[in-house]
Amino acid sequence: MAYHHILRQNSSFNLIKSSLTYNHFFYCSGICKSLPRHRLEFKSLQNAVKFISTNNSKASDLDLAKENFIKNIYENFKSPIIFLSQKRASEIAKKIIADHREIEEFFKEKIATQEKKYGEEVATIEKKSCEEIATKEKKSCEEIATKEKKHREEVATIEKKHREEVATIEKKSWEEIATGEKKSREIAATIVATIEKKSREDVAAIEKTLQAAKNDHRDLLIRFMRVRGNFNLRDAIEWVREQVSKGNYGDYSLLSIPLAITQSSTATNVQNKSSESTTPPYASPSDKRLVQLMENTTFSENLLKICETNKITGSHVQTCIAGLYHQLSKQAHGCDKQEIAIDSRFFASNEILALGFIFKIYNIKYSYFDDSGRLIDFPFEI
Repeated sequence: MAYHHILRQNSSFNLIKSSLTYNHFFYCSGICKSLPRHRLEFKSLQNAVKFISTNNSKASDLDLAKENFIKNIYENFKSPIIFLSQKRASEIAKKIIADHREIEEFFKEKIATQEKKYGEEVATIEKKSCEEIATKEKKSCEEIATKEKKHREEVATIEKKHREEVATIEKKSWEEIATGEKKSREIAATIVATIEKKSREDVAAIEKTLQAAKNDHRDLLIRFMRVRGNFNLRDAIEWVREQVSKGNYGDYSLLSIPLAITQSSTATNVQNKSSESTTPPYASPSDKRLVQLMENTTFSENLLKICETNKITGSHVQTCIAGLYHQLSKQAHGCDKQEIAIDSRFFASNEILALGFIFKIYNIKYSYFDDSGRLIDFPFEI
């Protein structure tokens, strides 16, 4: 490719490096400003315009033919334009291209040298930076490890101290709790003792009141029964005493269980004496006729048999019979043997069994009332 042909007056020149992509006008203008003593030599103005336009695809004949373009070239060089022949212009152009390539090679070598130097410097800097980074990282790791170790030691110390404080607090708390529980137990025991004492006193007072009420109820019931004539037990016993005085010791065939001993035709003194050794002491005061009945062997043996059958202690029953008349005299009584009643609320079990046994062998009809005052069957088997 050809460029503008620059002729040096001193037979040597320097070409300023340029780019093919520059606008041709600016390239030429730059050359003119840099080399004010050089002259452009073309054979004719038309050849110069043609030369410029054919060697720059971005320029047009119309643009380059403008007067101001040529005027600018002339004003920059401040010297006349000398027109060269086409052969001479071609030689100058080749020389310019050769010089340009030489300059280009020079700059390429210089650039390559600079790039190599810069590459080595960059590699050295990178290596040094890597070493510094590695050193700093190592130092940082060591510092971190040291700080972590110190932190763990501090944490361990704090935890140990905390555990000791917690243990101390727990021990103190347990002691306070134990003391509080002991005090609470003592207070509770005192309260319970006080309540129990008060309860016992209240219960005793209630029982006393209840017993008084029971006694009042008993007295009222006795009076009521006396009015109705339903309590004729003493009259019945008086009738039994009268039968004993006549030698009648009862009919034992009326009993519902097998007889322990059969009744003899006569109650001999020998039988009476034989029973004295087995008869327990009588209650005091005792009735003479009832004692005589107790000394009858048939009566005594069958009574013991009845007691054994009903699981009642025989000696207790024998002891109470002699005092029955005196005991019944304390209670309300009437004179009607047809309305005889045994009320369990006024007699013990041995007394109830003794009365039932006597009434059975003398065939005396009676009624029986339980602890609730209900009329029921006699509770013992006779």
